[in-house]
Amino acid sequence: FQGMDAELVEINPLVVRSDGSVVAVDSKVVLDDDALFRHEGFKKRAGDITPLEKKARDRGISFVQLDGEIGVIANGAGLTMATLDFLTIHGGRGGVFLDLGGTDDPEMVKEALLLMSEAAPKVALINIFGGITKCDTVAKGLIQALEFGKLDLPIIARIKGVNEAEAVEILKGSKITPALSLDEATKMAVDIASKGGG
Repeated sequence: FQGMDAELVEINPLVVRSDGSVVAVDSKVVLDDDALFRHEGFKKRAGDITPLEKKARDRGISFVQLDGEIGVIANGAGLTMATLDFLTIHGGRGGVFLDLGGTDDPEMVKEALLLMSEAAPKVALINIFGGITKCDTVAKGLIQALEFGKLDLPIIARIKGVNEAEAVEILKGSKITPALSLDEATKMAVDIASKGGG
C-alpha cells in the first residue's frame, strides 16, 4: 500500500465460494498522481489523459476534471475538498479543480487560472489559505493571468492568511470579486453559475 503510494485499495465485494475459495468480484485502486514519477509502470498512457490534464501535469499542477460548472483553485487537498463540499451544500458542482499545494509562485498561479479557463467553467472560485503560502504572491499571479488576457469568466476569490492585506490591495480594482469567507465565496459562485456565468 505505502510502497506503491496508494491512496485507496479496496476489494468489495469479496465472495467466499461453497468450496471455501475466495474471489474478489470488484476492486478499486487509487494511486497518488503526484507520486507517479516513482512508478514508471503506473503512469497513464498519453491517450488515457485529456489534453488539459497533460498540459497541467507538464507544468507541475494537480488538475482534476469533474462534471460541474464551477472551477476551483485552492491550495492543499483538504482545502480543495472542503471547497467542493461547500459548493455541493449550496447546490453547485465543481467542474474542474486545481490544487496549488504549497506554492505561491505567481507564474504557477497564473498558469493554473489560465488552465482552468480552458476547461470553460461558468465561474472561477479561488480559495487560498496562506500559512506557508503568501497571499500577496498568489494575488500577483491572479493579476498576471488577467493581464495575459482571454479570461472571460467571473472570478470570486477568498484569500486569507499571511500578507492578506497586501493581497486585498493588489486585487483592488481588478475584475476579481473578493469574498470574506468560504461560505460567502461558494454561495456567490453557485449563484453566478446558476445564472449561466458571466
